[in-house]
Amino acid sequence: MAFSAGRWQPAVVRRAGSPSTEGERQWTDRYIGLDAHTSSCTIATIGQSGKRLRSHVVETNAKALIEVIRAVPKDRHLCLEEGPHSNWLYEVLSPHVQETVVALVNESRGPKNNKLDAFGLAEQLRIGAIRTKVYKKRGGAMTRVTAAATVLRAWAAIW
Repeated sequence: MAFSAGRWQPAVVRRAGSPSTEGERQWTDRYIGLDAHTSSCTIATIGQSGKRLRSHVVETNAKALIEVIRAVPKDRHLCLEEGPHSNWLYEVLSPHVQETVVALVNESRGPKNNKLDAFGLAEQLRIGAIRTKVYKKRGGAMTRVTAAATVLRAWAAIW
């Protein structure tokens, strides 16, 4: 509280580095990593600061997945691995999030841990570390985009 003009008013406090212009991600952003399998999916959520907020193991069906995704506060950014279910997951979940990234993920070594994999996807999305993205389009057509290819296309358009 601050004292102003003879009365107490709430002080305006801005967090260091808080976005001040439109188009930037807000402090309420949530990053969701989804590790999908035939019978179940592991969904992990982290906040803007990188804090792990929650994880769920959910049956692989549209209703259950949408219910868990919609329980996450907006703005929601979803990352999932390219695989057998990725096109279906993209179609089902894209209307419920602000951003959907289908990532081409390299093979990992060592024991599999679905929870850690889901948190890893969310973290990579949060920090912008996903190099190769696979964007699925309705009807099954698929395009791979890398940062280098995007830059080359931009230069080609200019020249």
